[in-house]
Formats: sequence, C-alpha cells, structure tokens
Amino acid sequence: VLQSSSVSVGILQTLAANGLVGVNAAVFITLGENIGSCVTAMLSAMGGSRTAKRAATIHLSFNVIGAILFGVLGTVLFVVRPDIAGHRITPVEISLFHTGFKVTMTVLLFPFAEKLVQLSGVIVKETEEDRKAAEEETGILHLDPRIFEQPSIAVAALSNEVVRMGTMVLENVRRAVNVVFSRDEAEIAKVFEVEARVNRINKELTEYLIQANNLSLSEEQKLVVANLFSSLTDIERSGDHAENITEQVQLLMEKNQEFSELGRTDLLEITSAVDEAFENAILARKEGSTEAARKVGELENQVDALRDAHKARHIERLSRGECEPSTGIVFIEIVDNLERISDHAENMAHYVLKEHGLTLQ
Repeated sequence: VLQSSSVSVGILQTLAANGLVGVNAAVFITLGENIGSCVTAMLSAMGGSRTAKRAATIHLSFNVIGAILFGVLGTVLFVVRPDIAGHRITPVEISLFHTGFKVTMTVLLFPFAEKLVQLSGVIVKETEEDRKAAEEETGILHLDPRIFEQPSIAVAALSNEVVRMGTMVLENVRRAVNVVFSRDEAEIAKVFEVEARVNRINKELTEYLIQANNLSLSEEQKLVVANLFSSLTDIERSGDHAENITEQVQLLMEKNQEFSELGRTDLLEITSAVDEAFENAILARKEGSTEAARKVGELENQVDALRDAHKARHIERLSRGECEPSTGIVFIEIVDNLERISDHAENMAHYVLKEHGLTLQ
C-alpha cells in the first residue's frame, strides 16, 4: 500500500508482461494503488501544518473520487462485456489506462476544484492559532507544494489566494480613505503594516504561479494562470495607491490642514464608487461572475467622470481662495490615486470576462 504510484504500476506491468493479469484485475488494482499512494502524503502531513494536511486531503479526495467513478464504470462494462474483463492486458495498455485516468479526472474535476479546496477546509478545520502562525510566518494560509501534484487543484488554490490578497488590499484601501477623515495614528500604522504583508504575499504568490505555469495545463488553465499573474500585479499596485493616499494624509497632518466641507463630500462620493468597483472585481474573480465584472466597467466610467468633475470644482475653490494651494495638491493626488485603483479593478474584471470569451463594452 505504501508503494508510490510509479512503483506500483511498474510491478503491475511486470505481471502483465508475463500474462498474469487480466483487464478487470488491472483496472481495479490501478485504482486501488492510486488511493494507496496517498498514504505516504497523509502520514507525512500528520505532523505538519494545517496547509500540509489540507493538501494531502485534496490529493486523497481526488483519487478516491476517481476510483469510485472509474470503479462503477468498470463494473458496468465488465458485466456487459465479460470478454473484455478476461482479456490479458499488456504493459503498454496499463500505462495508457493509468495516464488516461489521471488526465480524465483532471479535466472532470477542474470545474469543481474550488469545491475540493473548500471540502479540505471542512475536513481539516483551522484554529485561530493556525491562522495567526501562518500569517506571521509567510502571509499565505492555504498553499503547500503538494498542491502541484494535481494541476486543477493548484490553479483553484492559487485563485483563492489571489482573491484573499485582493480582499486584504480592499480593506486597506478603505482604511486609507478613513484616515483621510479620522487622522487616526493607529490606523495609519496599520495601513503600512498591511501593505508590507501584501508585498510579502505578492512575492510568494508570484513564485507559486511560476511553478504552476510550468505544470501540464490545459489551454483554459494556462489562461487562468496568466490572468492570475496580471491580477496579482493590479492588486499589488492598488495596495501601493492605498499607501500613497495615507502618505498624503500625513502631509496634511504635519501642516495641521483640513479639506473644505465640499472637498470632503467630493472625496466621499468618488471613494464610494471606487470601493464598489474594486469589491466587484474581487467578486468577479472569486465567483467567475461576468455580471460583477461588467458592473466594474460601469463603475469605472462613473469614477472617471467624478474625477474630472471633482478636479474642476476643486480648481474653482482654489481660484476663489476657499482652499490652501498645498491642500489642493493633496486633494488632487488622493483623487488620482483613487481613480488608478478603479483602473486596476477594471483590468481584473477584463481578465475574468476574457476567460468567458467576453470583453468589456
């Protein structure tokens, strides 16, 4: 049982070469050894992290589902065609069946990859200690090199992590905007702390995506991985803009300056649209929602219009002497950073639509 998949298949091929194995026996032995090959991964994960345990669980689930499906189909086939069941199988035919099993299950389970990831989370539950330890160590919660044993699972897991990083950045953008009004020193420090974590996650996720890109992927999977690379860049740059906004707030605090009431109202208006656009971009990636992706396009047009209108109004206020010139520069910088975040949200929405053969209008 503890033999690896390749060794077990090799032994089976040796028996087949001597005419000792029929098709029915070869099929069920191959399915059994695929499950047996998971035992070493399960044992090695027992003393490991939750991530390692989840990766081993996904590996086992993949092979168990495959064994059940092919086992049922094989049983039906051998009852209907007993001549096939008794036919002597060759080593080449065993290799073809084993390869066909892996390829077929990868194709069949690819649409349900995220469900397998979720199932592993239900089976191997996360404690608060696990979450904090994982974040402090790497910033990534759910990745382990073993996910690359199943390409479809790896792509789904990486997509989930990109979504998680996007959610972190969205929360940090909201935090940065809030400090424009609150001037909360603790929240300002939190913005920089989260941005540092995002940069660390970005680096690690990039390395994982490079590994995934070198796997044997379908054209659809290759497109998803390429889009995850691009989405990661857009998310990371959005995090940079949140940091820029916070730095602009610090400039105001150093000079003890405030925006006018109209300026604050304008910032709240454009912030609301940017927030909704970025949130829908993350939702589009998370759920593959074309509706959410198209919503981003509509909001981006709204943000562009608001940026132009708010800049024009602010220039008018400056010309009337209602605002300090230095404050005006900060206002424009914040508005521009918000608009660029919306641009990145639109890019992420475009990638999702592209995977469905669609484009933003």
